[in-house]
Order: sequence, then structure tokens, then C-alpha cells
Amino acid sequence: MRTSYIALTAAAFLLAVSQAAAQSSPPRGLEDARADFDAGDYPACLRKVASQLSSNTVKRDSPERHDLLMLRGECLVRLKQRIPAAEAFEKAAAVTKGRGDLPRTANATALAALVKASPDLKYTPKARSGGPAIDVANPETRREAMAALFEDLKAQLAPDVEKALQDKSLTSTQRRLKQFWELYAVEFAATGTATSTERTLQDVGGHARNLIADELDRLISRLEHLSDLAGEPVWGANVMGYRGLKTSEQNEIRKMADYLMEIQRTVENGRRIAQALGRTGENWDFLLADCAVARDAAQQAYDRRY
Repeated sequence: MRTSYIALTAAAFLLAVSQAAAQSSPPRGLEDARADFDAGDYPACLRKVASQLSSNTVKRDSPERHDLLMLRGECLVRLKQRIPAAEAFEKAAAVTKGRGDLPRTANATALAALVKASPDLKYTPKARSGGPAIDVANPETRREAMAALFEDLKAQLAPDVEKALQDKSLTSTQRRLKQFWELYAVEFAATGTATSTERTLQDVGGHARNLIADELDRLISRLEHLSDLAGEPVWGANVMGYRGLKTSEQNEIRKMADYLMEIQRTVENGRRIAQALGRTGENWDFLLADCAVARDAAQQAYDRRY
């Protein structure tokens, strides 16, 4: 009896050890795909990556999904498929952008930027005119290409810093927020830190939040006014009805609804950037709440249009 108990205990222990080892080791599907990549069989690697990404075992925001998308991008780079490779890296960055995983997110963002800026997958530095093109597909020269891209982007965006902090256009501020995040990511990928651009990115983000807060206040006020107009009582033939909204006012609400979606995308992107930098993103949360208030106001006004 005692022998049976010891055997069962040993079996349970071995099972627990094997399960722990399985959890700590890379997923087998990812491991197999990497083996194909290391062997230079990129089509086979891409097939295995696609199979894993379409399976139910890989969660939408998991590190494994990020790694699979990065592997897809690397395969496509080796196969000279530049645009699909950049898209794969961008998707990989999106997976980890809201999880505070700066190294993964910045590296994926920077790779997407580098590949897009490299026709024939060779980057020609602009800061040193006449310099040789650098092969970005080769891991041994990629860091050099990344450093050159950072210097070029930094020079390109330097005149825009003050403009970005003075600009009253939300659309252009949104574009610049994306550009400065990309600059930050490229610097981080090239040097391991991004001290020279972090402050600029924070300042542009703060400016964007102030613009968005003002825009949301304006939109909510206008939408509430339109809702009040729609609910004004009117009389005709001894029957009371309601004013409703004119066609021009209905069209105005539709345009504001589209604009609200643009604002929300900017807020969500700003929040993800803040989280990628290790912040909580709470400075953006109240704006998301105001977006919800504005959407409700738009819906209420539109529902009273007749």
C-alpha cells in the first residue's frame, strides 16, 4: 500500500515538473517556425506562423502573437516583400503597445519605419550625403541603418517641434504625435534609450490632450444645443409637436460623429504610447470618458431629429 502511495506521489511530482517546464519553454508552434526560419525555409516558416496566428491557442494580446508577427516580418524581409513586412512589424507593435512592453513595442515600430524608408531594403543615409546604402535585411548592419534613420528623422522633425506645440489643428497634432513616437522608437532601437526625444514626445502628448479637451467641450456644447433645438415644442392645427432638426443640422451631427471617431482614435493612440513608455495612461482616461459623453450626446440629438 505504501509502495503504491509513493509511486502515485512520484508520478504527480513528475507531472507537475513537466507541466512547469512546458509553461516556461517557448510554444512548440513558434519554436518549429523559428527552426524553419533558421534553416532558411521562409515559406515553410510563414505557413506555420499563419497556422498559429489563426488558431485559438494564441491570444490577441499575447507576447506569443507579437513574436509570431515579428517572425512573419523577418521572413518577408528575407523574401524582399518590403510593404507586407512593414505591416507585420506594425501589427506586432500594436499587440504590445498597451502592455507597457517598451523594448518589444519600440523595436517593432522602429523596424516598420526602417523597412518603409528603405527601397530595395537598403537605407541610404541623408545626413551624410553620398554615403553608401545600408542593408537592412542583414542583422549585422541593421543597427547601423537604424542609427542613420534616427539622425535623418531627428533632423527632419527638428523644425517641427515648436510648430507642434503651437499648432491648434488636432489633425496635424495627431500626425505629429505619431511622428515623434516613431522617432522615439527608432532612437530606442538604435541606442537602447531615447532620452533626447522622450521630453519632446511628452510635450506633444500634453499639447494634444489640451487640444482634445477643448474640442470635446466645444462638440458636447454644440450637440446639447442641437438636442435642445430638436426638442423645442411647436404648434400646428391645435396640435403640439416638436421642432426636430433641419437637414443641415442632421448633416452637422453626422460630421461631428465622424470627427469624434478621429478624436477617439487619437486618444487611444496617445494612451497606448503612454503605456508603452511605462506610464499608466490615466492622463488620457478622462478624455476617453468625455468621448463617450460626446457620443451619447450625438446619438441623443440625432434620435430627436424628427
